[in-house]
Amino acid sequence: MKNTLIKLNHVSKHYEEGSDNREILTDINAEIKTTEVVSFIGKSGIGKSTLLNLISGIDVCDSGDITIDGVFINKLSDTKRTLFRRKNIGFVFQFFNLVSTLTIEENIALPLKLNKFDPETTNQTVDRLLEHVGLLDRKKSFPDKLSGGEQQRIAVARALSHNPKLIIADEPTGNLDTNNSSMLMGLLVSLAKEYGTTIIIATHSDEVLKYSDRIMSIESGILIEK
Repeated sequence: MKNTLIKLNHVSKHYEEGSDNREILTDINAEIKTTEVVSFIGKSGIGKSTLLNLISGIDVCDSGDITIDGVFINKLSDTKRTLFRRKNIGFVFQFFNLVSTLTIEENIALPLKLNKFDPETTNQTVDRLLEHVGLLDRKKSFPDKLSGGEQQRIAVARALSHNPKLIIADEPTGNLDTNNSSMLMGLLVSLAKEYGTTIIIATHSDEVLKYSDRIMSIESGILIEK
């Protein structure tokens, strides 16, 4: 039986626009289990990225609580949220966000170094992940020498390198064609299952939804399970 990794308890968030308050999320409640793949859907600007930012502690909810593995992330200080995120969460972005001045192996090693893994473990982990994503022979290359699909495979390897509890992916296939999207999602989900990692995705892609265990829609600030 899977344990609950993430709990959203009466979570709300608004932003100020001039003299007005714009309510983005209203009294959201949800639970996400370990190793689940959960997709958030909804039209652009509805609050998908906002919800990802709240769960990851990049932003803080106005009311309610968010726990990850029992830790109230919204109650941590900025510094402690950063440290929690660095240790427990991996990210996959639409635009890859690889560091252009670092080689492929250095990009994957970055989360390991930030978390103070020893050099031997770091090197072994990088090589293992590069082999998983089929790019071991490109480890000394720089990101601009890789295709978009290859760069996103490296982004997946980087997100998993420090063995986080959670991966947050914001439109991870947004810059990929259908074939690369399918390959990327198959790779992400299979590696996450192997590592015991939970995945939360914000997406517009039907291809992504095929790999999801659950789909939740944000509609008028409310989170609805589909």
